[in-house]
Amino acid sequence: MGPSNAVFPAFAFIGFILSLVPLNFQLEAWNVGAVWYIFWTALSCMVQYFSSIVWENSTENSAPAWCDISIRIMMGASVGIPAAALCINRRLYYIASALPATVVSKQETRRAIIIDSFICGLFPVLYTGLQIVVQRHRYDILEDVGCVAALYNSPPTYFISSAWPLIISLNSAVYLSLSQWAFVGARATLGERLSAHKNLTPMRFMRLSGLAFVVLCLTVPLGLLTIATNATAVRISTEVSGDVAPFDFSLIAQIPRDIWAADYTNHLTVELTRWLGTICALVFFGFFGVAEEARANYARAYTIVSIAFWNTLARIGYTRPLPPLPSAPMTDAASIQLCTLRTYNISLPIRPASGTGSFADFNTPSSQHLSSADSVRKAQFGNPMTRSVAASELDTNELPMSYAPARPSSVLEGDWVPTKHGLYFRATTDTPEGTLIQAQGPPRVIERALPPTPKEPSAVPRGRKLI
Repeated sequence: MGPSNAVFPAFAFIGFILSLVPLNFQLEAWNVGAVWYIFWTALSCMVQYFSSIVWENSTENSAPAWCDISIRIMMGASVGIPAAALCINRRLYYIASALPATVVSKQETRRAIIIDSFICGLFPVLYTGLQIVVQRHRYDILEDVGCVAALYNSPPTYFISSAWPLIISLNSAVYLSLSQWAFVGARATLGERLSAHKNLTPMRFMRLSGLAFVVLCLTVPLGLLTIATNATAVRISTEVSGDVAPFDFSLIAQIPRDIWAADYTNHLTVELTRWLGTICALVFFGFFGVAEEARANYARAYTIVSIAFWNTLARIGYTRPLPPLPSAPMTDAASIQLCTLRTYNISLPIRPASGTGSFADFNTPSSQHLSSADSVRKAQFGNPMTRSVAASELDTNELPMSYAPARPSSVLEGDWVPTKHGLYFRATTDTPEGTLIQAQGPPRVIERALPPTPKEPSAVPRGRKLI
């Protein structure tokens, strides 16, 4: 096992996972070039990961079907990744060179998606199909690397296989230069130009340009090195077996590491080829995996996973422990100002939201009377608010609560009501009108306990317009 193979499977697996992290936002933004970039880099990382594990210290033909599929995936990725960078640079150039406040129609958007999908998806498929013309035999198995395509070293190979990644990368470099030139010339009106495109800001524009530039720096040298190696190096299959006939599809060459890594140029080409997809995946995550939209997706995913985790534990009888209450009231003036408690009286007949308790069940909506003694006294909010809502809408399990520093002195009996964000103190008393609830906590906590005020129906008769 070579030194690179000791760490390559781990990096390939990490690259596969990280390349899929920003996929959700790219789909929402309809960034077709970036989506195809994720597709090809993720496939490349997955193929190289499994191949490096299966053929570690081995050249056995243990998975022929996997080899037939994997070599074609790698053929497609060799032009798919540069093609995705080409589409990114092409779209950025059209955006930067468009007139300010240009409205992009749905037909233009659909046409751009079709063209980009043809360049990044259909062209790699056609390219992979053409390789059968220059394919010498079925495939080669390199120790510690896995299955690779075996192409006959002839002049048609350079036009059909070796030259296309380099040609695509050079076209991408032209579009990148033009887009940056247009960006510098239209910097004052760039915001208006980007406003016509969903979820595209100047910072994301620069990140896409940086990604395409890094891909160019990776693919152009690799393409030149591949052509130079094929033109100067001796074919490995000739060294393994001198009886190999051209285009013998029944042959599978099994090449130990000592042979394919003997020549430095060939060794470098093989290693760079299999590391290309992993490096491109890590570069993409570096540009988009730590952006603000990605961090928002991380927070959303963490919330979903956390809720699912605690809900699963709740099914087996384990509930999340409540956070401890403050041991002593705060005496700092600023803290007291931020955490001042007010008492709110909510009078309504309610049914319990969680299915526990002894409140009576009412089938008709009632009213909620919310008032703050301090607020009314200081004339900050005016008269108490009255809302007509259904009693079941008061769901304490979904309220964003925070801590109440101490038990209210104005209530004799009650309990702390836990929510997913904290606690608030509640005491209930049965009255002839219904159930009186005294709730004490920070003002925003209690105010958000009530659902929004429903809109009043319009007094204008149907069929008539208000002039």
